[in-house]
Amino acid sequence: MTTTGAHPAWGRLAARAVAELRAAGVDDPTLAVLAIHLPLLAEPVEEATDVAEGDGERSLGELHEDLLDDDHRRRNGVHYTPASVASALVARVLGPTEGRDDAIATGDGMVPLVCDPSCGGGVFLVAVAEHLATRGADPARVLASLHGLDLDPVAVEVARVEVVAWAAGSGLHGDALVEAARGLVERVVVGDALLGPWPGEGHLQLVVGNPPFAGQLDRVTARDEATAAAARALLGGAAPGYADTAGLFLVKAALASAPGARISLIQPLSFLASRDAGVVRHRLDEMAVLVEVWVAEERVFGAAVDVCAPMLRVVDPFAAAEISSQEPAPVVVRVGDELRVAGSVSRSRLARAGSWAPVVASATGVPAVDLDDRELLGTRARATAGFRDEFYALVPFVRDLLDSVDPPDPAAPPPELPPGHAALVTAGLVEPARVLWGRHLTRFAGRRLRAPA
Repeated sequence: MTTTGAHPAWGRLAARAVAELRAAGVDDPTLAVLAIHLPLLAEPVEEATDVAEGDGERSLGELHEDLLDDDHRRRNGVHYTPASVASALVARVLGPTEGRDDAIATGDGMVPLVCDPSCGGGVFLVAVAEHLATRGADPARVLASLHGLDLDPVAVEVARVEVVAWAAGSGLHGDALVEAARGLVERVVVGDALLGPWPGEGHLQLVVGNPPFAGQLDRVTARDEATAAAARALLGGAAPGYADTAGLFLVKAALASAPGARISLIQPLSFLASRDAGVVRHRLDEMAVLVEVWVAEERVFGAAVDVCAPMLRVVDPFAAAEISSQEPAPVVVRVGDELRVAGSVSRSRLARAGSWAPVVASATGVPAVDLDDRELLGTRARATAGFRDEFYALVPFVRDLLDSVDPPDPAAPPPELPPGHAALVTAGLVEPARVLWGRHLTRFAGRRLRAPA
């Protein structure tokens, strides 16, 4: 359990937590009892009333995010989600209240068991609670349905307090609030989502969140031996390669959920099409059906990466392939903060592509191209994407055939290739229907070249 003083900014967080609960109508005697279960509230009340300038304008989760240093963010792939984005995604995963018969039942019906496996400051858990309550669910039952985990003990404490503050603002007070907080401590816990069990595992009906992005080309975020072994187990023995760790959370979510559950976890946009993520997509195709994909039009948080959020429905693993191929409804593509519909992609098109790349094309307005039975480039050439081996191996052998300081003449014919040489054509030399090699300058390995060979 996290204790007072374990975090350098614990006092500021505690002061903001107390202020937030008081604003929600929680009295001091109830705060004192809540502090038994929520250590963040264990600061003496009289000392916790001084909120730093500007802290009162942020939620507790936002304040915690501001206090994280850049090294912590990079090492752990932590980038919190804006509340507006979390709310919009949750609304889609729960399903609209009108016009669709698969909206999750609330009110007097069953409240779904929910989990955020990287809950951070609790923004997704609060969004789920709010949406369920607006559909008639009792706040106490909503809190009993929420589950979460995170590696950061302080983030877990923040998430618990944020959810309790939401419950207090929704009318839960006194002993009922304390009882709800006590149960929440058992369901929102500190843990590694890829190495250990999830609270509620096997019974979850809704999984939402923003897992850590951990690219495998950076030594700081590369998987260690234990995580690599866990990744292979999740993928049924297949090697995870360079697949981003965020994709593994989708696989674990499918394994931890009940049939019929819905999953939506934010991913790097490259997840939809990259070769290295293919092993993850293939594993998901064995357990779930892709229903929708949201593609952000702008970067929604601090990471310098474009993002998306696939929405999947978990099915019986023995029926996944058949359902995916026979389901008539296309995959809906949504874009922007309002998740407006940008188009749809047929399942046959996804099958032909062998990836989810057509979703990106639909989101960005690229028209579908039907080649019928025409010969494809892949029948004559093998496309590869490399950098480390191919690039550095070429550097010592590249020369410029135009030994001149003047730029090449665009109207002049390109130079003759000497025996044993091949033209080095960079991406910058390729234009529609023509190649500019020998006619335009290009750069390679820090050199400006006129006719690299």
